[in-house]
Amino acid sequence: FYRGQPPFQIVDGIPTWYPLTPAWTSYFYMVCQTIAMRYAFGRRASRLRVDVVHAHGVIPAGDPGLRIARRHRRPLVVTAYGSDLNLYPQYRSLRGLVRRVLDSADVIVTVSRSLAKLAQELGRPRRVEWIPIGYDPARFHPGSGHREPVVLYAGRLFHAKGLEELIAAWPSVRQRRSKARLRL
Repeated sequence: FYRGQPPFQIVDGIPTWYPLTPAWTSYFYMVCQTIAMRYAFGRRASRLRVDVVHAHGVIPAGDPGLRIARRHRRPLVVTAYGSDLNLYPQYRSLRGLVRRVLDSADVIVTVSRSLAKLAQELGRPRRVEWIPIGYDPARFHPGSGHREPVVLYAGRLFHAKGLEELIAAWPSVRQRRSKARLRL
């Protein structure tokens, strides 16, 4: 899946493993990646010395992260970004895994208030923290000169991201701001 990516490298002094998984549909991909991460990190976890485990994503990283944290009796922090709470719990086969990770993590970090609320609804997390991603309007704001807006979407070109809705709504934006530009 990571074309040309070595399975192991040291990044800024941190040993980093990239478990190889096939690139298939979103659901099947997450199942395969969870299993691959469980296998890849399971063998190495017994040799790791860790103080805290931070899993990026309830799925796929949460399950292997939970196993490592339990093995070493260390705290587990899980960051939820969206699909891991919005999409994957809809699949019966993944729902239990999501709940187990949410219930077992010491801290769940979400990137939006709505995800924080959803994390609490899906499981019984001990602690949920919201740390917004995006921009700080105190530091990043329009300059003093007037110009037409440019809307930039930087992310995966995937239907679950709502791009069809953005493109469908764009003509109404252009009616109000004829020189507005959309960049994907």
